[in-house]
Amino acid sequence: MGIDYKAAVFVGLPRSDVDDQELIENEELEVCPPYYDGNSDDGAIAGFAYSTTPTYSARELKWDHAEIDKLKAKFKKLTGQEAKVYLSPYGF
Repeated sequence: MGIDYKAAVFVGLPRSDVDDQELIENEELEVCPPYYDGNSDDGAIAGFAYSTTPTYSARELKWDHAEIDKLKAKFKKLTGQEAKVYLSPYGF
């Protein structure tokens, strides 16, 4: 079994700050673990991936503010909370 990392831009909140944890358990929100097997860690982000890399390497980031706003609105509708934008390692 290998351990892989990539980079991710996520729209959401730290997992521990999401009021309705059932949204995570029911996989209505994605989880971005900051290291291998880190889904339950306070450093994990719950929300929606805006962009990820195929590996932990450089990749051009095409910023689409309208798409970010859509993901923030989707998060707000689902959770009732305001989302933020995070850059994070994604360990799996």
